[in-house]
Amino acid sequence: MKRIISLINLLAFATVLYGQEKMSYQLNGKNVEFTISQERMYLEYAANQKSAVQKMSTTGLQELTNNAAIIKVSEPKGTFQRRKQSLQSKISFDLQRIEPVLIYKDGTEQIAAGELNIKLKPNASIEDIEELLKGKSYTSQRNAFDKHLYLVTLNLATTELFNLVNQLQKESRLEFAEPNFIRINILH
Repeated sequence: MKRIISLINLLAFATVLYGQEKMSYQLNGKNVEFTISQERMYLEYAANQKSAVQKMSTTGLQELTNNAAIIKVSEPKGTFQRRKQSLQSKISFDLQRIEPVLIYKDGTEQIAAGELNIKLKPNASIEDIEELLKGKSYTSQRNAFDKHLYLVTLNLATTELFNLVNQLQKESRLEFAEPNFIRINILH
């Protein structure tokens, strides 16, 4: 009987573990993987929509800035895309951004809000970034302490951002390209 109960518990744990939605990108040949939170989503909205976002949140809202918050999802079922569509169908205004809350293996919650850190090799230049991102709308800002490091802001969803990172990893003119994350250290 104990073996049967242990087996059932092991199968239940495996189902929970493998049933979780994952997202990843490559960095220097290594896979960086996250679990997508089923309960929390990141929102960006116009400052004049703040009260509407507060009113729609019946399950919990964690304000991060005047126009960004993490919302607790009332129906944490299905994929992130289904939860996103469900949220959008319940509101009468447009949100600027809805992104998954990503959970790293150490439990840290993070959001990829459309920015990349790109480090060029010493023989490369800003023109190389311009060539690599041709056709994409972006802005770039050079790091004040490292002339080869740039913060590149794009208007891409997390999945598209991770796909771009994977493409850029193959580029010989770059030391690296990785998402710039917002780390959530506030207890919920």
